[in-house]
Amino acid sequence: MIYTIIIVLFFVVFLIRAFSARSSNTTLHEGEANSVNFWELVATLLATAIGGGFIFGLIKFGQLSGIIGLLLAIVYCFSFIALGMLAPVIRKACIEMKTNKLIGPKDNISLTLFIAKKYNKFTWGLITLSYGIIYIGFLSAQYVAIAHIIRGMGVNIPFNLLIILSASLIFMYIALAGFKAVLKSDIIQLVTTLFIFLVGVFLVFFDGSFSFNKLPPSYWDPFASPQIVSTFIWLAIFIFPSLLLRLDHWQRIITAKDDKTASAAYITSGIILTFIFITLLLIGAAGKIAGDTSPFFLYKKHILNQGGFLREIGYGLALSGFLCAVISSADTILNAGSSSIIQSLQAWGFIRTKSIYPIVLVSLIMTIFSIYLAIVEPNIVPLITEGFKIMTILLPAIISAIIYKKPNDVSATSSVLAGLISYVLIRVLCSEQGQWGYIIGFTVSVLVLLSVNKIINRIQYDEVTQK
Repeated sequence: MIYTIIIVLFFVVFLIRAFSARSSNTTLHEGEANSVNFWELVATLLATAIGGGFIFGLIKFGQLSGIIGLLLAIVYCFSFIALGMLAPVIRKACIEMKTNKLIGPKDNISLTLFIAKKYNKFTWGLITLSYGIIYIGFLSAQYVAIAHIIRGMGVNIPFNLLIILSASLIFMYIALAGFKAVLKSDIIQLVTTLFIFLVGVFLVFFDGSFSFNKLPPSYWDPFASPQIVSTFIWLAIFIFPSLLLRLDHWQRIITAKDDKTASAAYITSGIILTFIFITLLLIGAAGKIAGDTSPFFLYKKHILNQGGFLREIGYGLALSGFLCAVISSADTILNAGSSSIIQSLQAWGFIRTKSIYPIVLVSLIMTIFSIYLAIVEPNIVPLITEGFKIMTILLPAIISAIIYKKPNDVSATSSVLAGLISYVLIRVLCSEQGQWGYIIGFTVSVLVLLSVNKIINRIQYDEVTQK
């Protein structure tokens, strides 16, 4: 009962804060350009990054291999720093498009709108469809994770009903205020998440049983487990491209007050994440010493198992930190995904109104599909990991749109289709080597883009010289 009350209180607070910041038009709902200050941006970046799967993934690495976990944390955080360094380039490309009047004076500045205006409907529609499928899957994984955490708190509600309730509540406060709801809730989610880290560090050394000497030598050997090494290599390769392709990062970069704010927020977040991820590794290492694989091991042993009303509340708050981290990732993805779809429809002239109802409708459709997928396929996490790898196949077409004033639709479409087809063929024909699918798909995507571009340029050159 205590844990149910704690969970309900968090969601009520999210709804109240969203209601106080409710949006009146799509510009505010999607995230207004040049409006978010440094600390707001840092808070939303940290909250979402922690909840994007790494809160459990790094604890798991802390249980299996300390050195690999540390290397993964470093790769992830350096990727954030690299994205911060690229932020001014992305902002400049979008702002120049408005300066050159390629988008209207009242249109919201966004990378989605920017690329949708550059490509034809089929090309960008194909890319948007890929994003939509991946993001619905990602939402499904988050809702399954939320349901598992709530059940871990002893709340006796059917699993599928928990998925429906949590997804519905997230939809409700996103429908109210969109990006502002994300910013408002992320501050609470970050504070709650930091609470579990501070408590976790204290508990690691609380009873004096933790010592690095108690960990086996293989724990520090990066090559002790070929499977862990393989997982690290694949993650290290696709982390930065997947961050670069994330719609929510496009949204944050554009909504930052200026170039300096965008760069500084990402670089600062990358540095802070290093220390947060080391804390997660320590929590996992403590479980390794105790021989317990549960990510909640420390909190159960030192808080819940000690008994007492206050300790039960403390345990509830600790697990609420895990819950808030995952919710932060889910609400960000829902808002970014629905905003991107609406911006594409606006670019194509299908939507001209500034009313928030179309974006609310898209959010509802995404929520319904993600609930359905979460219920019929609760083991969705491996599919989502694969989905974000596949997303790298879209990278050449995206980069081409940012670099060139008028990218070629044929080469972009050919690039995406060739990459996706190559990926599917590898997965079907060589399933035992399936991990190479997205690498080969990405390589084919790049080669096709360059080749088709070269052929088309040559044809155009020949036509000009003949005239």
